[in-house]
Amino acid sequence: MFQKQIEALYPEKNLHHTKAWKIGFPDRKVEAYRKISLKEISSLDLLEKGREVLDLSHLPREIIALPMSEAKKTYGLFLENRKKERVLKERDFFLALHEEVFENGYFFYIPANVVVEEPISLKMNYTGKHAYFLPHIEIFAGRNANVSFAFEPVYKEFQKGLISQLIDIYLDKEASVNFVDSTTLPEDAFYIQHVRATLKRKSRLNYWSLSKGSHFFKQSFKVELLEEESEVCLKGATYLEEKNVSHTEVLVEHRAPHAKSNQHFKAVMNDQSSSTFEGKIYVIPEAQKTEAYQLNNNLLLGSKSFAFSKPNLEIFADDVKASHGATVSNLSEEELFYFQARGISKKVASETLAKGFLDEIIKDASLCSTTQM
Repeated sequence: MFQKQIEALYPEKNLHHTKAWKIGFPDRKVEAYRKISLKEISSLDLLEKGREVLDLSHLPREIIALPMSEAKKTYGLFLENRKKERVLKERDFFLALHEEVFENGYFFYIPANVVVEEPISLKMNYTGKHAYFLPHIEIFAGRNANVSFAFEPVYKEFQKGLISQLIDIYLDKEASVNFVDSTTLPEDAFYIQHVRATLKRKSRLNYWSLSKGSHFFKQSFKVELLEEESEVCLKGATYLEEKNVSHTEVLVEHRAPHAKSNQHFKAVMNDQSSSTFEGKIYVIPEAQKTEAYQLNNNLLLGSKSFAFSKPNLEIFADDVKASHGATVSNLSEEELFYFQARGISKKVASETLAKGFLDEIIKDASLCSTTQM
């Protein structure tokens, strides 16, 4: 049913011959969706194309920010080659489909040696009812550029729909980008986000994801460390309530020596909410002197809450420092008793301890953004 609705929205695309249709709508046999139910997405009523609008008027003059239609006139070759690279490597149905049918988007170019001190606010406004949204942002940071972004979506005119979003980041040599992604979704939003990044020599990417999940919430990260001394740090803080869900999939590929990566994702599950995490660090034989770390921590507050975690390493180099781990725990009775002995209710105590659990990552992100969770 899902594919038929997409065909009706894009009759000119002849989707039967695309890579997405060859991959096929995912089921539980696909590893990344083994713990995820797509039943509600497959039966969604998608009646129109959603509209995503980003205000570019307030951006610093040093940054070139253009709608994709305008960007293609000047940067068409780079954008086309970048798209071909993504499509060639992609194995996810939803991103392959996004690449085939998205019509709008935004391109940000930070020229070489440009340093922007203040975080740049990106407020994307989503408008549509029972709509299929394809927000698309591509960022290119030139050599030795330094910039921070704070992404804060707006859903004032949104009513039930599927959001399939791509954020693609390319860092040239010695560039540095901080990206704080704060996504508070409406209850009737189905959300699939793809983050793709490529890093060249001595470049650095810091990416924070702050969310409260939704009826369906999935994030997929894929980062390629292509050249020596590149570094990526991916951090996430998720607080789930009621029946909200959050699914996180991470792949960091070390393809050069002396590169570093760090992943740290934390989630709090209250009520009947649930979270899954699946991460991989992949190190090729030539990537000697790699440093790679991965950690997923989960805190269960609800008696019916659930967490699944699968961190893993795939290392083919022999001179590597790497570790991976996961924890799933409840609040200790000792911690709760400490609060209650001082006249603080169990509910307030639980909320305070949960915020403290996430505080490490949220405070880290706040250095680059005014975002509050």
